Amino acid sequence: MKKSPEPHLARTIEAAESIGASFSPQLLQWYARRARDLPWRVDSDPYRVWVSEIMLQQTRVETVIPYYEKFLAAFPDIETLATADEQKLLSHWSGLGYYSRARNLQKGAQHILTEHDGCFPRDRDLALRVPGVGPYTSAAILSIAFGEAHPVVDGNVIRVLSRLFLIEPPLTNQVGRLELVADQLLDQTKPGDHNQAMMELGATVCLPKNPCCLVCPVSESCAAFSSARTDEFPRPRPKAKTTDVECALLWLRNGNGRYLFRMGWPLLPHLWMPPIITLSETASSSGSKRGKAPDPGDKIESWLGEEGLVWNGEVPDVTGTFRHSITTRKLRLQVVEADIDTTKWAAGITERGAPEEAWFDDGERVGLGRSSLVDKALRYRR
Repeated sequence: MKKSPEPHLARTIEAAESIGASFSPQLLQWYARRARDLPWRVDSDPYRVWVSEIMLQQTRVETVIPYYEKFLAAFPDIETLATADEQKLLSHWSGLGYYSRARNLQKGAQHILTEHDGCFPRDRDLALRVPGVGPYTSAAILSIAFGEAHPVVDGNVIRVLSRLFLIEPPLTNQVGRLELVADQLLDQTKPGDHNQAMMELGATVCLPKNPCCLVCPVSESCAAFSSARTDEFPRPRPKAKTTDVECALLWLRNGNGRYLFRMGWPLLPHLWMPPIITLSETASSSGSKRGKAPDPGDKIESWLGEEGLVWNGEVPDVTGTFRHSITTRKLRLQVVEADIDTTKWAAGITERGAPEEAWFDDGERVGLGRSSLVDKALRYRR
């Protein structure tokens, strides 16, 4: 026997059902007039839709646009992406962050090439088996590319639904339940346009702060607007705890003008990075300022000794300090640049290095997958 939804969810579903007939036509009329001209809306090719949806996860539209166009030029189809060199792939993703998205995109392409002859599966269950494709991504691709009636629920849609029906936590933290609500509003004949319109509404009108309610096409259906409570919804989630991390980043140059890079730094394990030494980690205190950066000298000397490396000249000074955030870690990095006497390198690494450790000049570095952290560190290299 099918279990009935709990009372507060049932009431919300009922409220959504009651406005469904008028809601979508108003929304779609507005979308037809006001939709932004975005490159992934040129057509409904499932591969293009898929790439855009992955890129847009946790990244602003303005940032994604130039990356999207260059990425598709380099990887125009699933087969090209599936067979691409990983470093080439990551180099085209460099600057977008959250690099596991790019690697999962390639794993997904390999899965589709092997299991579905290079065609994105139209069945929802099969789509959910594609690496990196979850409920939201599958609903977006299947509705936009294939016209399948699956509602999308992303951060923008959660905000719209939250205000429409005064939805309180924990419902806003449970996407599966919100899909039941969104499904009552979904236009079954134009689900792709409807889903894009909902996301567009959240991105351009139903903003987190100071929503533009007077130009909202569905404000007459919005409980938060009618009760003057738009600033109360959605309820803020508890902020994630952050960690302050003190680091030293080393630009180590050999006699041929190349710099040491390594792959395997825990925070960005699949990117080539200059050596980074963690000096300390402490839980961030709300509202407190960080103290003076610690002297990295002793830890750098210890690390060099363990690696069998020695300075070629005097012990260098810190050439600059910058900040960088990776998820919940707030890094402060001190940059040190120095010449290294590689003839005494105990590990015996060759000029080009082992696969996880190599020397690159600036021209070679351009073709590597790299974090924006490296671009920041370059500003403090002589």
